[in-house]
Amino acid sequence: MNALSDRFAELTDGFAREAGLPCVISDDGRTAELAPEGVHVHLACAEEAGLVYFQAGCALVPAENDPDRAFFLTKLLSANNLFAGTQGFTLGLDDDLVTVQYACEIAPLDAERFSTLIQNLLTVCADWSVRLGSADDAVPPGSAMLPDGLSV
Repeated sequence: MNALSDRFAELTDGFAREAGLPCVISDDGRTAELAPEGVHVHLACAEEAGLVYFQAGCALVPAENDPDRAFFLTKLLSANNLFAGTQGFTLGLDDDLVTVQYACEIAPLDAERFSTLIQNLLTVCADWSVRLGSADDAVPPGSAMLPDGLSV
């Protein structure tokens, strides 16, 4: 491990201890998984780029034969346009799982900011779980409302 992966392990393990959660860190110290509030949060340290990645699933994409699938996917793309509907997070697809993702530099992170990012990820995940629960829940274009509980 190097200084960045050591820092990553320190932040991840510290958050887990503070929250009373189990934390699984890979042997190489580059990835970890936590499950605050029952949501699996995947973390990765990209040492070469000096970044830490946060990712959590929030919804399943409707089946290919579902008539709402196209609307659902359009809703995802619209929300990601200049992050208008995601409060700076990114929505992505991992097979048929919709994920909420965020990346930032690891060097300036302290325990408080790291915790805030995870809490914000969970808040945005919960918000998008509700929004994607039904294709009838259209998100107004340009919606930049902050979900309740988002911290800065």
